[in-house]
Amino acid sequence: MKFVFFFCVLLFFSFSPKKEFEILLNLETDVEYWQEFYMMMEFNFPFMPQELLGMEVEHKMMNEYSINWLEDDQYDIAVATSDWEFTWLDTNSLSAALFDQLDFFETVEEVLEDMGYNIIVTKSGEIIQISQLEELVSKIRMLNNTQSNDIELELMGINDLFDERFFNETIRMSFGMYPGHPVSIGDSWGGNWSADAQNEMDFEMKYTLTGVDENYFYISVIGIINEVQPEEENPMLSGLHMSIEGELEGYYILDRKSGWVKEAEIFQFAEMNMEMNFPGEEEPVEIKASTSNLTKISGGVVN
Repeated sequence: MKFVFFFCVLLFFSFSPKKEFEILLNLETDVEYWQEFYMMMEFNFPFMPQELLGMEVEHKMMNEYSINWLEDDQYDIAVATSDWEFTWLDTNSLSAALFDQLDFFETVEEVLEDMGYNIIVTKSGEIIQISQLEELVSKIRMLNNTQSNDIELELMGINDLFDERFFNETIRMSFGMYPGHPVSIGDSWGGNWSADAQNEMDFEMKYTLTGVDENYFYISVIGIINEVQPEEENPMLSGLHMSIEGELEGYYILDRKSGWVKEAEIFQFAEMNMEMNFPGEEEPVEIKASTSNLTKISGGVVN
């Protein structure tokens, strides 16, 4: 009798439907939201002394979001960057000195703090349209070209680094944690993005709802990153070929009421493999390096 009772209980829980949750944006049109981004990046080149080509940089950015309207379950969000800061923590680095001569990141800071863009996004996190990116990219390039010559920009790939497509795909990725359909704890969903800017960079992401409480959704994320730079011919780096393979993992905490990101932390590690032809060398020289990024996001409502 006990066995029959236990078996019935087991069947009940086995076939009971799991509770589903809708993870949606429920933003208010008369409220302004904010998100602060912090990124610590380290670059290591084992074949060179750390004081020459080892780099450590810090990036901080504050965005403010105004909700203009909600129509057909779509929001028109105006995004403005109120603060942008890029700091070389390793000021003795040779590579840092090269970038300092271009004053490029000071230019980006000036432009980003003066301009914004608009996003039309559904409540389920699907990006419908991104506007004003072309104007933003054009102004970055225009100001930067007044400080650097075309050869420097071409060698360093900077003009392609802030490409309109790169911004577009990066913004779309930032909404990847919304599944677009009801999910239960333990369910996973994925997304694939390709940022075709300076190089071809592919992201394969997997999100999992790990927990829910009265106030927040808890979502974990893991991902695979692949980047391939085709061979290029230029005066300094003949036949350069570079590939990057990496992984990332982290979490998001979303406010249940608004769907807004309350907190997030993502760690990314990648290995770079480069081959290049040096003058006087018959065979290409292989070079390995590594990068690690720690990104932290916090968000809320503007008081």
